[in-house]
Amino acid sequence: MSHFSRVFTLTAAAASATLIGGMVPAAASTSPALASRSLHRHCKFYQAADKAHYKDRENAVSGHGWWMNVDCPRGVKAVVTLQLQVKIQNKWKNRGDPKKRALKSGRSKSTNVRLKCHSHRNTVWRGMVDVDLIGMPDTPKKGYGYSTKIPCRR
Repeated sequence: MSHFSRVFTLTAAAASATLIGGMVPAAASTSPALASRSLHRHCKFYQAADKAHYKDRENAVSGHGWWMNVDCPRGVKAVVTLQLQVKIQNKWKNRGDPKKRALKSGRSKSTNVRLKCHSHRNTVWRGMVDVDLIGMPDTPKKGYGYSTKIPCRR
């Protein structure tokens, strides 16, 4: 199951206008929050992360991040950064190194992070994704996949 966390409306022109971002929690309505710029051509996209999952054969936790073009110019690429996180004492902590890939839009085009488990203790995991359109300004806000309990501690 994927989690579309935000939609942005961006202008490919002047980078000096103010950008206002909005996050959509997993339980929110189907109309995502929009961030907008009021100049010339607007570009909308979703960023998404799947639910972190356990890879039994590899004794690892894994997650994927990607972006979906709504109306950006054809062929636009984005740098998709995915970081896996664990919840410890009600705080999210990064685990392992983030992975970045320059990708075209689409669910089948994703970046993946896979981390070996140190024990099989149940731990809550999630993916944090950041999509930066190449050559276009956007907000520094991140999106998050659904959190899930996995028998993997790192």
